Amino acid sequence: VVTVPDTTKVNEVPFPTLRLSVRETAPALSMVCVPLIINNEVVGVLEQYATEKGHFDSSDVQLLHSFAHQA
Repeated sequence: VVTVPDTTKVNEVPFPTLRLSVRETAPALSMVCVPLIINNEVVGVLEQYATEKGHFDSSDVQLLHSFAHQA
């Protein structure tokens, strides 16, 4: 699991611009990534972004883990 509470402090990786509506966008300011694992092999990554710094807490990470284990 990778959690980035403030993407503005990470210069090595470009983070996406999030589309909020047809006309409105905002930068991704926090992120969490959970690996998708099948037979002990990583086959993908479940990523979630937010427009607020420090948006994700441990319950968010646990929920994403639950989704990842169902994939």
